[in-house]
Amino acid sequence: EAARKAEEEAEAARKAEEEAEAARKAEEEAEAARIAEEEAEAARKAEEEAEATRKAEEEAEAARKAEEEAEAARKAEEEAEAARKAEEEAEAAEEEAEAARKAEEEAEAARKAEEEAEAARKAEEEAEAARKAEEEAEAARKAEEEAEAARKAEEEAEAARQAEEEAEATRKAEEEAEAARKAEEEAEAARKAEEEAEAA
Repeated sequence: EAARKAEEEAEAARKAEEEAEAARKAEEEAEAARIAEEEAEAARKAEEEAEATRKAEEEAEAARKAEEEAEAARKAEEEAEAARKAEEEAEAAEEEAEAARKAEEEAEAARKAEEEAEAARKAEEEAEAARKAEEEAEAARKAEEEAEAARKAEEEAEAARQAEEEAEATRKAEEEAEAARKAEEEAEAARKAEEEAEAA
């Protein structure tokens, strides 16, 4: 009977261990699914940021073209005005032509300076975007390391719990074996007493 009980308890312990293993695998699969979902979300955000950057660049390009067209229109108006004045004031034509040339050079210099400032701003925006992407990549790596550490800690805790359960099962088996031995000794003592009584 004691051996049967020990066998039943061993079977129960085996089933519990199988259930714990199944639960651990399910938890690992859920963790993998969560990580995959987080990675998909990060990829979506990066794609949205790239789209926003592209739209901002297109808008900046459109604004630059509009500004160039406005500059061209302004120059055309200035040139027409200069031509009219030159026609009206033939004596000051040479001086006005010189002034127009200087104005045009200054406008060209201003346009170039504006284009350089725009290029510098775009470079700064790209550097900022690169820095943010690098920070996000670093955060993702740290999150992955923390998840790995948590999984290892969980596996170690599971191993410790199983070891504790096995030690408890061993202790119970030893206690049952001790009880069986005592019962056998008591039966032997009773048999000897019965034999002595019979002999008496």
